[in-house]
Amino acid sequence: MSAIKISNLVKHFSSRSLYNESSLEAEAGELLILVGANGTGKSTLLNIIAGLVKAKGEVHVAKPLRYVSGTARVDGFLNCEQNMKMWLDKSTNHIEILNEWGMAEHRKIKAERLSLGQQKRVLLGRILGNEAAVYLLDEPLLHLDDDGKERLKKNLNRKLDEGKCIVLATHEPEFFDDLNPKKLNLNEF
Repeated sequence: MSAIKISNLVKHFSSRSLYNESSLEAEAGELLILVGANGTGKSTLLNIIAGLVKAKGEVHVAKPLRYVSGTARVDGFLNCEQNMKMWLDKSTNHIEILNEWGMAEHRKIKAERLSLGQQKRVLLGRILGNEAAVYLLDEPLLHLDDDGKERLKKNLNRKLDEGKCIVLATHEPEFFDDLNPKKLNLNEF
């Protein structure tokens, strides 16, 4: 079953064309990795799928959808625990999610005092800790150390086993090869 189906997508910026009647489909339980050089439209495509950027064509996306943009930030005035509680569904155990991401011991520290990698763990935890049919992740490996990357892969693998669709943009697609992704090179889209 298609979690995402895009047909005849057209998007122009000034005189530059990003997509010209392009189509794609992503199934439930599938990982789709967007690859390509800077400026090929990876983040723009994620924004179109999320409904944040308009384009011509048909875009159908299963709901609910969760998205971590490449520019997302934690609230620096809140501590880790407050950042989690603010974004997670009420039925989700925020301490369990903090543990999953190796952040439980930092739960009372203000987010502004965390490293960028620790902040990224909080961002990913509060999105992947919620239920959704589709998850969109823009550069999820950015700022993560090896442990953080492995925690991300474990979380993504669990979501795929649950039948969730994941679309992510990255310059390190080989890191996800053992999750059997489908790759879309936007240089050729």
